[in-house]
Amino acid sequence: MKTPDIYKEYRKLSKIFLKLLLDKIDENKILVADYGGGDAALSKELIDMCSKRKIKIKVENIDIEPIGPKPKNLFIVKNDVLKYYAKNRYDYSVSRFLTHYFTYSQQLKFFKNVYRNLKPGGYFLLINWTIDDPKNYKIKRLILDSIEFYKGIKRPIIPSSSKLLKLCRQAGFKIMTCKKYNYYLSLNDFYKNRFCLTKNQLKQIQEKISVKSHKQYQVGILLKK
Repeated sequence: MKTPDIYKEYRKLSKIFLKLLLDKIDENKILVADYGGGDAALSKELIDMCSKRKIKIKVENIDIEPIGPKPKNLFIVKNDVLKYYAKNRYDYSVSRFLTHYFTYSQQLKFFKNVYRNLKPGGYFLLINWTIDDPKNYKIKRLILDSIEFYKGIKRPIIPSSSKLLKLCRQAGFKIMTCKKYNYYLSLNDFYKNRFCLTKNQLKQIQEKISVKSHKQYQVGILLKK
C-alpha cells in the first residue's frame, strides 16, 4: 500500500541504512541472512543495490512464514529465527522491524543467534523503529495495546535505541555505526491502513491518546562480529 506514512515507515530510510552495509561489501558471491524477512522487501532492495555496483550476492530469507514472489538470488529458509542454527555460515546479515515482537530475553537470544551464525569479521545491519522519550512511549503503548485488543496482534516490547545497543553489546557485537532519524506517524494514515482499523476503532484510540499522530524513530545499527 502506498501512502505517505507507509512510505516513511517502510521505504524512505531503507536505502540510507542499507548503504551502511553495502559500503562493507566488496567481494562477489556473498551469502547474506535476512532474519524475519517476510515478504523479502529489504532483501530485494539490497540485491538491487548490489547489482547496480556489479556485486553478486545470495540472500537467505529466514522466517516462519515467508511470503511473496522470489527474485533471483533469494532463497527461502522456513525457520524460527530464535532457533535457527547455522554457525559461521553467513558473510553478512540484516534484520528489519523484528525485535519488537520479542521480550528482552528473546531479543538477546536472537542477537546471539545472529552473532553465532555470522563468520568472524562479518557484519550485521539491524534496522528497527524505536521510541526514545516518555511522552511518545505512552502514546505508542496505548495504540499497540488497542491494536492487540482489536486485532490480536502482540508487540510485547517497545524498543529504545539505548536498549538495543546494550543487548547487541551483550551478544558480543562491536558497534560500528548507529544512525537515527525521527518522523511522525498518524492514526488516519499509518495505523488505519497498516492494521485495517475501522472508523469507530480509530475514534476510540484517538480518545485515549488525545492526539492524531506521534513521533517515532528508526535506527540503523551496523555491528561487527
